Amino acid sequence: MLLLALIMLIGVACTKDDPEPFKAYCDVFQVNRMIASETAGHALAYFVYGQQPIKSATVLRSGDVDPIVLNEIPNTFSFGKEPVESDYDTTVVAAGEFIFNIVPETGEAVNDSDYFSPQNLEIPEIIEVTWPSTGPDMPVIKWDGTTNADFVVVKIKDSEGKYIYSTKKLSPSINSFTTNAVDGSFIVQPEKEGIYTIEVQSFLVEENINVSYAQFNIEELSIGEWEVVWP
Repeated sequence: MLLLALIMLIGVACTKDDPEPFKAYCDVFQVNRMIASETAGHALAYFVYGQQPIKSATVLRSGDVDPIVLNEIPNTFSFGKEPVESDYDTTVVAAGEFIFNIVPETGEAVNDSDYFSPQNLEIPEIIEVTWPSTGPDMPVIKWDGTTNADFVVVKIKDSEGKYIYSTKKLSPSINSFTTNAVDGSFIVQPEKEGIYTIEVQSFLVEENINVSYAQFNIEELSIGEWEVVWP
């Protein structure tokens, strides 16, 4: 899942014994990916992170009536909703304010808001995936279209959509990466002749936000994909 992979990437640290008053960090951002040949799709993703366990969370676009219910991912400190295939549309999502209502397991509910404004972040195009003839059995990935991002992450997911590999934040100026265990890590090892999808994900952080705090302030995420059969 996209949400689980993002949680793993940012490594939010929480504790159930935290004596601080309940705080929540909310984010809404646009996900861009190709939904058909030469056709870009756009949809929204929503996240809530609490420093104490969360019981429930919803989000409502300002002016709308029906709130969107967020789901627990992957533990009670994080709730969210990622777009599914039917959510993507060829029209860029309009700017607007989103109001979050978060109910902690103990204490009173809190409201927070996040303003989304589309920035038309380019979707990365993976142009080549190769395996070296000698050395480690790890793919070399080459791509274009990430120079306008704030950082890039390379991921690999299996045929069920579960991520098995993710890198650290990479510079948007690079356009080639050799999968390794130093700049990233495998959750499980890929199986020989298994079908996998390599993703190059480019992230754009909200304006005037330090990239160090990107986990709570993503504006757009654009994803380029390439399917491979693991040799």
